[in-house]
Amino acid sequence: MHYRGRQIDHCASCGEIIDVSEWHPTKARTTDGETEIYSFCSERCRNQWTGR
Repeated sequence: MHYRGRQIDHCASCGEIIDVSEWHPTKARTTDGETEIYSFCSERCRNQWTGR
């Protein structure tokens, strides 16, 4: 599954596959009026994410 060229069914931090039919942590970032959503496999990955 892709959103603006990024795989949203993979963790933005570690790359693990995410079951998008279940709840998972996310973060959003807005830059120059564009909002990007990042998906994570766990709270730990969400907290460790550096925004690469």
